[in-house]
Amino acid sequence: MDQAAQLTPTLNIGVDNLQNSGTLSQTKVLFGVKRPQSSSGVLSIITPIKNLNPFQTRWTIKFCVTIKKEIHQYNKQAGNGRVFSFDIIDSEGTKTHVSGFNNMADTHYGNIHIGATYKISGGVVKTANKIYNKLNSGIEITLVPESIVTPCEDGPSIPKNHFSFMPINEILEQSNNSVIDVIGVVICVEPSSTIRRRDGTKVIRRTIKLLDMSRTTIEVTIWGAPSEKEGVQLQQKYYLQETIILAIKSGRVCEYNGKVLSTSSNTHLILNPAILEANKLRTWFDQNLSDTHEPSVKYASLPPPIT
Repeated sequence: MDQAAQLTPTLNIGVDNLQNSGTLSQTKVLFGVKRPQSSSGVLSIITPIKNLNPFQTRWTIKFCVTIKKEIHQYNKQAGNGRVFSFDIIDSEGTKTHVSGFNNMADTHYGNIHIGATYKISGGVVKTANKIYNKLNSGIEITLVPESIVTPCEDGPSIPKNHFSFMPINEILEQSNNSVIDVIGVVICVEPSSTIRRRDGTKVIRRTIKLLDMSRTTIEVTIWGAPSEKEGVQLQQKYYLQETIILAIKSGRVCEYNGKVLSTSSNTHLILNPAILEANKLRTWFDQNLSDTHEPSVKYASLPPPIT
């Protein structure tokens, strides 16, 4: 036996006993250490997202999905393709961005749901491009054919929707292009419409109005696919005179004859979220419906689209 082999440690974890008991179907040996692996191929040891680095080849993370984006086409000199991405947060509050290209987008898009908890085992870890990815992990993940994505029971340690809500009256003090979270009662939903951008492309938009416990209203323009997807749900509930609570994650502050909010590709809309803030807002609105009023501040209804 050579000297390197003698110096390589081996961890005896009683694999045979575990396999016989049915709790472990197989093991993988990495750097001389036997590591437990489930029958699905997912390592049973969970790695915090903050500990991932580009030099790791085998790891499993557990997380909650906070934002899911639609599949979109891209055109580059290297070729055309499709990409799907979603943002995640783990039990320590570390966030990162996960992407899947082409076949990976097709494979995983329908299986990823906002608010659900999953494990990912394997993928390409690279340093985040801070121009486009401002999440706090400093890395991002790309799914590959060997990546294993499995749903799992969400434990109480996985944060659900990680918001930092700003009262609507404080939005008036924010500078243009500030990105904020807000929650309010939907008190107006307009039909969707289509406009043409300066470059000739068309985009769908829908305008709604929110009211919160600061007794302030603000108009929000929803652009693109969400104006039809979540927008239709809002319109149906509004016409049925239901009390609708809407949480907006990463809305953008704009100046257009006053402060308004606009969605972008990073914005996420959640209807009637199951959180404490929504319950308090609903109770306040239902108890004070006849006493609500709009402030003297005038808001514009249609800010320019975010491209």
